[in-house]
Amino acid sequence: MHPHQKDIDMLMAAFARTGQQMTEALEQDLLASIEILEFEKEETVLRQNDVCEYVYFITEGSLMVTEKINQKDYPHWFLLKKDFCISPKSFFEQQPSKFAIVALENTRCISLTQKLLQEMCLSHQELNNIQKAVIIHYYIESDENKTHLHLTAAERIAFLYEKKPHFFDHINDYHLAAYLGMAGPTFSTLKKEVLPKNRSSDILSF
Repeated sequence: MHPHQKDIDMLMAAFARTGQQMTEALEQDLLASIEILEFEKEETVLRQNDVCEYVYFITEGSLMVTEKINQKDYPHWFLLKKDFCISPKSFFEQQPSKFAIVALENTRCISLTQKLLQEMCLSHQELNNIQKAVIIHYYIESDENKTHLHLTAAERIAFLYEKKPHFFDHINDYHLAAYLGMAGPTFSTLKKEVLPKNRSSDILSF
């Protein structure tokens, strides 16, 4: 049994949700190629202007994608348990990343290099199909997230809660307020008014 079998099972479950049938050959190649990487809270996973060489599948913890503008870091998005994480343009084109990735808490990821992923996609059509399904999923999610830019402050909180309720249990108010473009006190006040008192926020990522 693999020493990180629970992490492997979580990854295989994510692949299964794409509707693709995993072959034994692909599973064996994956097990031989992946790395288990662990990051401490506030550790930088990817520095801005470095090339994103890994795709990360989070099995524990959370990551924040940020962009530094005029010496200030702006949260771009958050990835939690069961999410895949890359800096897309940097990963696929192997160019310097405009984004940084930081661990918000102690985080463990199953990781695979861009080179190995592309080689395996050529050898295993089902992995190529899985990659396409994952890209489509996050592309649609990214497109939908732009909607909040035209909403009022309260509507932005409500919209984010509707789409990602688990963010409010795993991401601190400081980062959420910065992501939504509002001051901390405003966010704290409106959050109490907008969010339901009794709420469930099971993580239902990819």
